[in-house]
Amino acid sequence: MIIATAGTTNTGSIDPLNEIADLCEKHNIWLHVDGAYGASILVSSKYKPLLNGISRSDSISWDAHKWLMQTYCCSVILVKEKQHLRNCFSTHPEYLKDAETGEEQINYWDMGPELTRPARSLKLWMTLQALGTNAVGEAIEHGVQLAEWAEDEIKNYNHWEIVSPAQLAIVNFRYAPTGLSNQELDSLNKRISQEMVKNGYASVLTTQLNGKTVLRICAIHPDTTEDEMRNTIQLLSNIGRSIE
Repeated sequence: MIIATAGTTNTGSIDPLNEIADLCEKHNIWLHVDGAYGASILVSSKYKPLLNGISRSDSISWDAHKWLMQTYCCSVILVKEKQHLRNCFSTHPEYLKDAETGEEQINYWDMGPELTRPARSLKLWMTLQALGTNAVGEAIEHGVQLAEWAEDEIKNYNHWEIVSPAQLAIVNFRYAPTGLSNQELDSLNKRISQEMVKNGYASVLTTQLNGKTVLRICAIHPDTTEDEMRNTIQLLSNIGRSIE
């Protein structure tokens, strides 16, 4: 099995899905795509082509409680051939003999580890019925735009560097004034994050990329405005200068 990624949590990066699918088909390898975060871009007509090749996978994991704005937990596993799930999970204990059905009906206990399942899908169904897929797609596209606005604003300030560019609503960056060691820069950016969270205007946390501590914005709130995003960057810059 090969596991490809459709939008990493840290940077929103996408693996070359078609090239990986070619390799899997050539060598008869199962292709699973981790789309827990990024697969939601498929709801956007504008950005759907970013995941060209995902339809060639054998299975996909997808968390609606991430970018489809559902409360935790609401996740799905999609498989190309449902018989694979039956082969893994189907059991026939004596207490279910009377509940067994034919091929025309689905018993979901045959397709997963749970015998009794909560109605996790109901909230997603209700959201799609109330808003429609077009509105949900527009909310996702807005998240992509928010990260691009953030990157654009970062470039207006001295001593800031883009560590990974805006993609799938995520951008990573850090304050890097000259004359400081890497360890000092890591500590400085941690302090900037702590002060930002303490301020309460926005929650901008850190992550690690290539051994560096960086600031990470994941902009998926559909009500966030361009001004609010640019103000967030301005406030981060002010905090950085004040504690340098």
